[in-house]
Amino acid sequence: MRRLLIRRCQRYRLMLTMAQGWPCVKEFEYRRHGTTGLFAAFNCGDGSAYAEPTSSTCAANFVQFLTGLEAQVPAHLELLCIVDNLSAHGTAAVEAFLDDHPQVFLHRKPTHGSWLNQVEMWFSILTRQLLDTAEFATTTDLAGAILDYIAEYNSRAKPFRWTFDAANKHAA
Repeated sequence: MRRLLIRRCQRYRLMLTMAQGWPCVKEFEYRRHGTTGLFAAFNCGDGSAYAEPTSSTCAANFVQFLTGLEAQVPAHLELLCIVDNLSAHGTAAVEAFLDDHPQVFLHRKPTHGSWLNQVEMWFSILTRQLLDTAEFATTTDLAGAILDYIAEYNSRAKPFRWTFDAANKHAA
C-alpha cells in the first residue's frame, strides 16, 4: 500500500516523435494544473491493484481508502497492509479505524525500504505506461485515466516473480 502525488501538467510544446530508431523528444517545460493523490494497494497473490485517487493524502482520505480496500477482501481473511511513513498512517482516526476493524493490520516499512514493497514496482509500471507520456486537461481527467488503466491492468494481472539472491546481493 502506498500513496503517491501525481502532478497534472501540460507541456508548452507537443512531444515530437523522431524517425524510426530514434527516441522521442519531450519538452522539459510545462504548466502545472494541480495534483492528485493516489492511495494504492497491490495484491501479491494475484497481481491485481486497487487504488483510489484523492484530493489530498490526509487521514480521512486514508481511512476512506482502507474502508474501500477492506470491502474487496472476504470477511474471513485478514488484511495485511505494508505502509510507508506518511503522517496520516499514525493518526487517531486511523488508530480508531484499526480498533474497529481487528482484521486489518498496518505494518510500517523502514525508511528507505521502498524496495520491500511490491506496490512500488506497480507504480513504476503505471508511471511508464500511462503518466510519463500522457497529458490531462483536469485532475478529474487524470483520476479517470488512472482508474481506467487499473481496470485494464487488472484484466491481465499476474503476480510479480521477485526474488533476492543473498549470495550475490542483487534482485533477480
